[in-house]
Amino acid sequence: MSAWIVGNESLGKLAAGLEFYDQYNRYGKKLDEATARKIVNGWAAMNREAIKQRYGDTEGPAKLPKVLPAPPSRMQFLKSLQCLGYQCSEGDVGEKCFVEERKMLDEYIANVTSAIVSDLPEYNNAKWE
Repeated sequence: MSAWIVGNESLGKLAAGLEFYDQYNRYGKKLDEATARKIVNGWAAMNREAIKQRYGDTEGPAKLPKVLPAPPSRMQFLKSLQCLGYQCSEGDVGEKCFVEERKMLDEYIANVTSAIVSDLPEYNNAKWE
């Protein structure tokens, strides 16, 4: 599977999702728009670097839309985070460069995954043993 530069629309949904993060994870807190944009812009730069390391020069990063869209569903937010993580797994990204951005992305993926699993009836019905 090829890696690519994540598009403007997807980045916008991620930023919108960060603004409403408390709705995806009961222990999370939502972020203000400026902070959400800063985080997602860092992830976009990380994505650009991963693609550059894999394929050489790139056309440049996607850019966040001026107006963020409605936040995605919790499941879509998770899948978009995971997709971005995959697109950022080329070269030494996350190991020698963009270490903090990768760590933060991985933490969001883990926390949203945990929140989704914790809300499943099957999980709630399982014994704590």
